[in-house]
Amino acid sequence: MPTIDEVAATVDAVDGWLSRREGEALYELARACRAGDGVIVEIGSWKGKSTIWLGNGSKAGQSVPIYAVDPHIGFPDVPETYGVIKTFDEFKRNISDAGVDDVVFPLVMTSEEAAAGFTEPVALLFVDGVHEYDYVKTDFESWFPKVRDGGMMVFHDTAGPAHTGAKRFVEQSVYRSRRFRGARFVDSATIVEKVARNRPADVAHLYWTLYLKKATELIPMAKVPRPVRVAGRRVLDQLQRLGA
Repeated sequence: MPTIDEVAATVDAVDGWLSRREGEALYELARACRAGDGVIVEIGSWKGKSTIWLGNGSKAGQSVPIYAVDPHIGFPDVPETYGVIKTFDEFKRNISDAGVDDVVFPLVMTSEEAAAGFTEPVALLFVDGVHEYDYVKTDFESWFPKVRDGGMMVFHDTAGPAHTGAKRFVEQSVYRSRRFRGARFVDSATIVEKVARNRPADVAHLYWTLYLKKATELIPMAKVPRPVRVAGRRVLDQLQRLGA
């Protein structure tokens, strides 16, 4: 199996918007999935950057199947700006070159279309489709019932100075929900565990993590030297653990 550094080197050559820390988090979550507990579903694959992290994590664990959902037509919400960008051929080539095509099963369709006929229980769901609020809401409503209690959900682009639809949806409907616990954020990704109903202590932790996330968004990091950024991330990770 490739090392984390080797996986990172592979995905560096793949077009996409996923940080290494986010990729490593997906890797570890996929590695923790157990055969028989459910499958892994990725909403929004683009050219395979996150899929490769998930695939390598799955193969380092119990090779749980990954269903990669994407119509592969680019940005359907703004075709007048970007046009239709067909990405499926490049996606297939990238996951094949990365050696994860044996555990990845592409579903070339919209999230809603895929969910309508999907019967497998889901152990890990990564939501990274169109980031406008209504699209994220639709992805959530389509797939949340299929995630088993104890399953993990990851939402991309939910932190940072930009007020994206994904960020707004997660802050309103995930951090304030009674159906999640154990929230943490890694760069722009929010990670939570689905439960039947959380406890008061879980609610307090969700709010602690939400307000910690909001506090970090007040601090511009772009021009901060790398050693300071690394130290800051360690402090944030420690603060998140304090609230657990």
